[in-house]
Amino acid sequence: SEVFTNLTNIQWHLGVAALLVLLAQPSKKLLWRLFDYAILIATGLSGPMVVILAPISLFLFWRHRTKRYRNMFLLLAGLSVIQIIGIFFLSGVERVGVARPNFYYFIQMITGQIFIGGLLGQDYVNVLYGNFVMLFVIFTLGITLITYAVIKGPEWLKIAIAYSILLITAMLISLKPVPGFDPWQGLVNPGGGQRYWYIPILVWIVTLVWLAFRATVPALKKFSIIGLCLLLLIGIPTDWRIQVWPYQDFQTHATRFEQSPPGTVTHIPVNPGWEMVLTKR
Repeated sequence: SEVFTNLTNIQWHLGVAALLVLLAQPSKKLLWRLFDYAILIATGLSGPMVVILAPISLFLFWRHRTKRYRNMFLLLAGLSVIQIIGIFFLSGVERVGVARPNFYYFIQMITGQIFIGGLLGQDYVNVLYGNFVMLFVIFTLGITLITYAVIKGPEWLKIAIAYSILLITAMLISLKPVPGFDPWQGLVNPGGGQRYWYIPILVWIVTLVWLAFRATVPALKKFSIIGLCLLLLIGIPTDWRIQVWPYQDFQTHATRFEQSPPGTVTHIPVNPGWEMVLTKR
């Protein structure tokens, strides 16, 4: 998955760490308290997830009225302003229009990428795409399990679920139309936008663990245990190793391009199976 292979996606790991900082019990030791704030600052300067974390910290301050949550909210609010200014005023990218929503793609995304792919692995994301009835059944079951957890679960689980829902909502709202390409369809593909599903999948698995131990409805407890067994028996072994892409010897191609005369067309292979075509000027 792209989430684990380059530094650009560190924002998603920091997004998890920042949520854990907000949900954790405060330490009495100064160094650990400084560590908590360092995580929040790193998250706020690495990506826009701080914009979602800020209202979560405000909610926690409203619920608990502690100095710690007040300070964290003020810090995250300030970092959110930085991110908003960077996205809308300094990015240099014109953000116009919204990609046309597609209900069928939405069902495929949530069911395939999170409910199924999160337990069975990336190879099984599209296993039910050709069967809408079964796809909708799994979607309904997953939403039922999450709804039960929201109603009966502890505060930290409710916040984690809300966090993942807000991330998905923000991602879908931010999709922009691309000529000749449907971004909604792109997110349905097994390898499409894996960074967006990282946190929702983690929350989905944590929800199933809580349900397996705490659910009082026998059917929901059984479904959760079955899901976790599938994760242990199929999902983890299947996706334990990240595929090693073949070495494409980019240096040789770059040297050949530099030494070629003007007008030469050079084809350079790029993982995963793409090709870059350059014309020397």
